[in-house]
Parts: sequence; structure tokens; C-alpha cells
Amino acid sequence: MVLVVGGDTFTCPPNADCAAPTDPPLADGAAFDPSTGAWRTIASSPVAFSWASTAVLGDEVYFLVPGPTGSREPEATFLRYSVAGNSWAQLPRPPSGESLVAAGQSIVAFAGSDERGEKPDLVFDPRENAWRELPADPLSPEYDRVMTWSGAHLYLFDHELVPNPGSDRPSLTRAARLDLVSGTWERLPDSEILGTGPWFGNGTTLVTPMPGSADGGEVNNWGRGYPDGGIFDTATATWSSLPAPPPDAAGAGVIGSRDALFTASEGSLLDLETNSWIELSPIPGHRTDDERRVVSAGADAFVFGGVRWAGKGSGELLADAWIWRSGRGDDGRQAAESLTRSGGCGDAFLWAANSNGTLAITFTVDARERRATGPTIIDFTVPDASVKVEVQRGRGLVQPFCNDVIDGNVWRVDSRRPAAAGTGRITLAAAGAVPPACGARGELHAQDLVAEDGTKFDAIDIKTDSIGCYAG
Repeated sequence: MVLVVGGDTFTCPPNADCAAPTDPPLADGAAFDPSTGAWRTIASSPVAFSWASTAVLGDEVYFLVPGPTGSREPEATFLRYSVAGNSWAQLPRPPSGESLVAAGQSIVAFAGSDERGEKPDLVFDPRENAWRELPADPLSPEYDRVMTWSGAHLYLFDHELVPNPGSDRPSLTRAARLDLVSGTWERLPDSEILGTGPWFGNGTTLVTPMPGSADGGEVNNWGRGYPDGGIFDTATATWSSLPAPPPDAAGAGVIGSRDALFTASEGSLLDLETNSWIELSPIPGHRTDDERRVVSAGADAFVFGGVRWAGKGSGELLADAWIWRSGRGDDGRQAAESLTRSGGCGDAFLWAANSNGTLAITFTVDARERRATGPTIIDFTVPDASVKVEVQRGRGLVQPFCNDVIDGNVWRVDSRRPAAAGTGRITLAAAGAVPPACGARGELHAQDLVAEDGTKFDAIDIKTDSIGCYAG
């Protein structure tokens, strides 16, 4: 689903110096379903805004609306929209930070630069409805800061803040990552690229798909060209180059098997399936000076609205919508499976199944040595060495889960395969006595789960009071 919210009707020609807008921003919105091609209106935002930084957790979208830069904008506001409830909530706004990123089951707000002084990065826990400071990153003062989430870590990419950056040597991208659970930063190798994002996660790789390069120019030439984009392998902590782009390529983003990141509505698109560049064709009737907004809808590109510039600086607002079908994944046409039955036991095993017991997902983690005081929290990204996530198909599948009494005439497993993708968090209550006592609390939240055959699943929430219990 794609949400279109807020915006404004202000137009200013490219490269022009325009007076501050006087018309107020908008608060209404609509949702588009790529699988059916249908629109529906959604509840209006409690705060009108021209733009916002956004992040998604499950079926909830978070909006960080910036503070006033002109007379039209409201004070900085932090909002949450629930897709399931078609409702908005105003939340405590962060005292610093202007960009959001989803990090496991939390939201992080971070500053883009230390040029006006260093400010702390913050993490918001939706369960506590509160912000707290993150540990200071290990890098010296910086600018062009970008954060992204991959696996169980929050990654930071930046440029060192020095006088006249890029004058005598290139400002190359630096990196570090934070383990949110332990609060420990790890300094990562510097790169040989100039760009700090945006980033697209694909398994254990992070890709910034910018095909350009620079050599410093004639006055302060660096002796060779340095690429804008590159690839970072999170498993080996190593950098590698993008495949050679077409001559004079204008980057349009990157596409994987199920998802994509689009940076333009036309141009060269890095295809990770073939490790080559493909062409994202222009919208029919597109003109050179058209300004469009493009977002990802799975592996498809969705474009809505924009402005078309005619002669003498006259701008025409556009209200059309377009979608570019990649043919990847389920193409947005297959409904996600909903698993409504769930439970758990042992140290620790959790499961969720559909209503008729023909499809299930199981989560297994060795937590026999979990903490004796305070909860044990395990964030995971499929595939994950510490959490085994398995998709089962058959009939009567819930029978053997945490139960030794099995009716073979009802229960049958036709297939048992590891999940292909997804992220989640397991929270287990303290073990207490040794051996762990039966009846401890266990919770699991998982989202973006995908089976090997491409089947997608709705977000899963499991709560059980049977961790530590074994069937007998």
C-alpha cells in the first residue's frame, strides 16, 4: 500500500529565487493499493505539513514534521498513522534530529550534520511512548550523516567535518554501526566512495546506487576519479564497487528480487539479480523539466503528482498517478497471509498459524541461558544464525506445537522450509530459578516475513506465558 499525505500547492521554477509561500500546507491523504489499482481516502492528519521524514514499523507509519522554516509550517511534530485503524496519534516529539529510520522495533531520529554543534541521536520505543538518547557515535564531527538499519545493527555513514572539505583531498565516506541491545558502537573501514546514501538493504549487503564520480576538477584535482556509490557487505565489513554503469548514466535507484529503492522516475536502475544496469523508462508524455515524486511499492515504482513547467516560469500542478511494474516478487497482487493462532513454550519456541492450521511459521532460539534478571531481547533478520525461522505447510499443524498428544489422522506436514526474509524481536522474561521456571512471559513481533516461494505474511505478534514449559 502507498500513502499520499500532506504536501502543498506552492510552485517555484528550477533555479529560481522565490518569495516564501503564503498558502497553507495540506492535511488530507489517500491510500493506493497496487494489487487492485484502487484508491481510498484516509483520515486527515491532525497537523498539516508540506513534507516529513517517515519510517514504517509493521502497519504503522511515523512522520517527523520539521519545525518552522517559514510562516506556513507548524512546530516540529511527531505523528503516527495506523493503517489498520485509519487513525492518527500525536506523539512526544524528539528534542533533536530531523530524519527518521526504522531500527528493529524502534524508531531512530538523527541529525544530518554537526555543523551547528553536535546533537544526540535518539531512539523512540513505541511500547514506552518515550525517547532516549543513543550512545554518541565514535566518529569525529561530521556532515552528510545518514543512518540505515540492517540485520541487528544501526549503520551510520558520514563525511568528516573539516575546513574546505574536498579541496585538497576527497571527502570519502566513513562508517560505523551500533548494536542497539548492548549500546556498543563499532568503527568500520572507511570507503573509497563519495556518497553517504541513500541505502538499500539486500540480505547482508547495503547498496547506495549512485552511478556518478568526481575527480576534484582542474584546480584541486585528486589524481583520479572516485565513485559516488558503492556496496558494503555487513557480514565481512568490506567495501566493493558497483558494476560499471552506462556512459553518462543518470541514476534511478536499485532493484532486488522483492523490493527496490527509486531515486528518480527514469534513468539507469541497478539490478541486483543480474548485477547490471537496466533502464527505467520515462512516464509516457514526460517532459524534461517535469518534477515528479517517486516511491517504491515493493519492487515497483509509484509516481504521483508533481509540477510541469511551461513557458515564462508558469507551473502546472499534476494530479496523475503512474506505476511501473517490475514483474518481481508477487508484483503487489498476492494478498499477505494472516496467521491468527499462536503460542509458545520451551526455551524458547514460538509459533503462529493460520485459522485452519494449513500454514504456520515457527521461531526457535536457544535461550536456556537467558538472563536471570531483566528481559532477554533478541533482534533478528532472516536468515539469522541465532533464530531459526521455518515455514510449514500441511494440515492440523498446531497439534504438535507445545503438545505431545498428536492425532496422526489430523496432523500432517507436507513441507518444512526456512523462511527467506523478515525481521523481528523476541523478548523473554527473566529465567528466574535454575533450571528456568515454567510459565515465563515471552513475546515476539515479526514483520516483512517472506517464504522461499514468495508468500508474504502479515506482521505477527505472539504473546505467551508458557516459556520454560515443556510438554510431558
